Formats: sequence, structure tokens, C-alpha cells
Amino acid sequence: DAILLDEYYSLMNDPKPELKQQSSAYRSQNVGPVFIMNWAGQDDPVAGIHYPSWNPLSPSHVPFVTEERDLYIDSICSTLIADKTSSSADPHWTISGRAALSGLINFMVSKIDKAKADDYFYARMQAGTFDDEDAILLDEYYSLMNDPNAEAARYALQNGQLNATNYVHVGTWANIPDEWVGREASLSLILDWLNKSQVRIAEELENRRKQGDQMVMMADPMKDLFQNSVNEALQYGYSHRAVLELTQLANTPDKERGSILSTVLAGLSIFRNAAVKNRTSHSDFHFSDLRGMIDPRDGKVKPVTVYLSINQVDAEALNPITAIFIELMSRFLIANAPDGEHAGKKLGPYPVLFVLDEMPKMQKMQAIIQGPDIGRGQQVSYLIIGQDIHQIQEKYGADAAATIISTTAAKIVFRQNDPDTAKRFAEMMGEKVEIKKTKGADGKETETTDRKPLYTHMDILKLDAKKQLVIFQGYYHRPIEADYCPAYADERLQAFIKLGECAPLPEFLVASHHAIMRYHGTPRQYDPMTKTTKELPA
Repeated sequence: DAILLDEYYSLMNDPKPELKQQSSAYRSQNVGPVFIMNWAGQDDPVAGIHYPSWNPLSPSHVPFVTEERDLYIDSICSTLIADKTSSSADPHWTISGRAALSGLINFMVSKIDKAKADDYFYARMQAGTFDDEDAILLDEYYSLMNDPNAEAARYALQNGQLNATNYVHVGTWANIPDEWVGREASLSLILDWLNKSQVRIAEELENRRKQGDQMVMMADPMKDLFQNSVNEALQYGYSHRAVLELTQLANTPDKERGSILSTVLAGLSIFRNAAVKNRTSHSDFHFSDLRGMIDPRDGKVKPVTVYLSINQVDAEALNPITAIFIELMSRFLIANAPDGEHAGKKLGPYPVLFVLDEMPKMQKMQAIIQGPDIGRGQQVSYLIIGQDIHQIQEKYGADAAATIISTTAAKIVFRQNDPDTAKRFAEMMGEKVEIKKTKGADGKETETTDRKPLYTHMDILKLDAKKQLVIFQGYYHRPIEADYCPAYADERLQAFIKLGECAPLPEFLVASHHAIMRYHGTPRQYDPMTKTTKELPA
């Protein structure tokens, strides 16, 4: 009922997937823009099928302030290279792998940022449209570089003598694979860059060997790769974190470095998938849109709905991307309340609800441990759905599971199969006191009290399938035994459910998605509700 009719923003983990099939069309027509995310979804531009893309390294997502950027990237690294579950696992490889991945991400984000800036400045110089505002910004780029030529160019700039002929570049696309030139930094790009760089270095070493260079046998190609990257980072003024971590990686003994890189590549392995590469190469929306987005159909700010609709077969492999998405979204929303301001833009007024169906089957996330506690004041709520407490404990451990249970304001309990879970909720609801009055032989009344569990664990194990218990904070001793009516059995909702599902990407974003993905031809969109395809203006 809430998923269909709630007029607030929702993010739904939809592992069946069935929620999108039953509610997305209604929400698209009556609530606001809908995005159906599927990291394994394949676009078919000819048929008019486009899946939303989201890239954690998009310029609009990565914070500009250095300290915030470091925390943002560290969060990505901690999710991709998760803590080992084994108590005997050596944390060294996890810590070192995260540090190396942080260095690579910082390097690539800085490299692409500088390369795009260089394209902009040089094009403006050549076109004769370079103005005073450009000069102020270019001066800042030159000030960050460690290059004598940049100092000379900066002097010429300050004296009005810089032009396209004596311009010194502030970035480079060197060694970036051709398919990525001009595009955003992404995790798939890092893999392709590593691969291309390794092939290039191997070819250089082979050429040296053929020329009789005996020193080839002593070469350390990966050290050379990272040292060259450090030199580039210093020259163009990339992130200090990139210099720090890649220097450490370059100076690590080759065997240890190999193990660290294996940890990094294991964390990035899912980004080798072609569909995942496309789904994470750019962003069709920003987290700031999640507080409300302008719907071009009527120009009003409306709630947004995001479905994470991934087949259960693919879900385990794709869990890291889903975890990054939820972790970063939760962090952003908790830091940015409704009607606040972010990057000079006023946010929308809407609260947010995370609907996390089959939560224990998702990757372990700090957002689930901390979110219910600190998100409430920022109007961020979490509906966590699982089969029993054991599932949560298995994924999060007993202490974190206890935190999750204690910080959630309401518990909805259906008939249980797990006796321990039933006992936990029975104890939570406490006891009832029955007062009995009896008359003795002398005719006097005596009053006795009898304490019994309000609900025994057996009551919960045998709870009527059409009933549910609602336990609310502050009123644990007064639970509500409510009727349970699934949506498919509710006549009020049948007409809404029959609408089915909508297109994965809102129509007004198809043209930009089509252009960014470099598809040919006229943008088209297939509408599952009407089963028709229409052409859209480019």
C-alpha cells in the first residue's frame, strides 16, 4: 500500500523483481519521475530501451573540497574491498588494497578533470573566445603545476601575452583508451587504463629486449607504471592523495605489490562486465535530485522513485555496486536535509524512504547500521525487511544486529519460523498481569495477580497468517495486533497494480542518455504501458 500510494521519495531494493512490475507505472503517472536501475541491464537504442546510468565518479558526485573528497572515495574503497569475514584473515591486504585503490581513483579523477579543463582552455584560445574569467581559472591551474613551462605560461597569462601558440597544457589524455577520451572518470576506465598501460609497457620492454638491452631482465614494469603516474600527477598538480598512495605502491616490493593489486582487481572485477561498464560510465541523475526533481511535464518539483531491480541470480555479483549506491546516497541525504542547499542549488522538500527488501542478502553496509539512528532528524527513513534476526546476525554480527533492532522505531512482525526470533520479540513486548478475584469460604473476596507473557514465543510462531504485530518505540508493552492484507488481495489497489511497469528511464532524459552513450540515430523510447515506441527530439 505504502509503496504504491506514498507520495514521498522512495528507493526500493527490488530483488524478485516484482515491486517495479506492480507499482512503477502508477508512481510514474501520479507521483513523479521513476528510475528503474539494473546494473546488468543492456540498452537497446533501436528498440527504445534505455536503462539509467549512475557513475560514483561523476564530477557532480565527487566532492570538490579535498577533505570531503577523501572521505567519499574512502567510502567507495571500503565497500569494494570489504572486511574479511574470517577471524584469522590478515587485515594488511584489505588496508593496503583500499589505499592502492584510493590512489588509483584519485589519480583518475584528477587526470580526467585536468584533461577536460585543458580541452576547454585550449579550445577557447583557438576560437578567440578566451576571456577574463577563463584567465583567472587558468591562472589557478598553472599555480598548482610543477612545471617550469607552466610558470612561464603563467607569467605570459598575467601580462596578457598567452595565446594558442605559447599555451602550456594543464592536463593530458595520454594513455587513456580511445573509447574513454572525452568521457567521465569511472571505475571501468581505471581497469581499461591499467590494461592498456600494461600492454604498452610490455611492448616497450619487448622492443628493448630485441635491441639487445640486457637490463630488461631487471625491469619492474609495474613500478615504472606507477612511478610515471606519480611524475604525471606532480607535473599537472593532481590530488596529493594520488601522489601519496601511488608513490607508496611504486616503492612496495614487487611480490607484495602484486598481492595488493590482486586485492584491488578483485574489488573491481564486476566493472569488467560490459553492461556494468555502460551502467556506470555516466550519471543520468544526481543525489540532489532525490529530494525532489522538476518534472518537465508540468514544471513542478516532484518526488523521485528509484527501483534497484536486479534479478536474484545476478544480485550477489552486483551487490558491491548496489552497496556503493546506497552508502553514498545515504551519506548525501543525511548531510543534506530537505529544503537545504547543495553546490549553490536549493534542494527539494521531500523526505526519503529506503525500502530494503531482503536486506540480509545485500552486502554489509554502514548505512544500515547507522542510518536509522542518525537519519531520522534529516527525514531519512529505512524500512528494513528480513526473514528473521539470525539472518541479520549472520551478515552483521550480534552487536550490529542489536543496534539495527534497537534504533529502528517500529517493528512489524509476521508469523515466525525461527524460535529465537519469536522469543526475542515476545520478551520485547513484556508481560501482562491478570487480576483474579475469588471468594473464600468466609465469603470475603481475595485478589490474586498472575503474570504471563503478553505474547509467548509460541503465539508468534503460530500467529494467524492474516495478522501482524506492530511494536513501536515507547509502547513496547502495548503492541498492535493488526490485520495483514497483501496488495494483491486489496481491491483498492488492483487498478493501480494492473498499470504494470513504466520505462526504466524518464522520457525527458532519454535524449541526453542517448547522446552521452554515443548511440547513432534518433532517440526512441519504448513504453511498456502502451507497448508502443516513439521517436524523441534529439
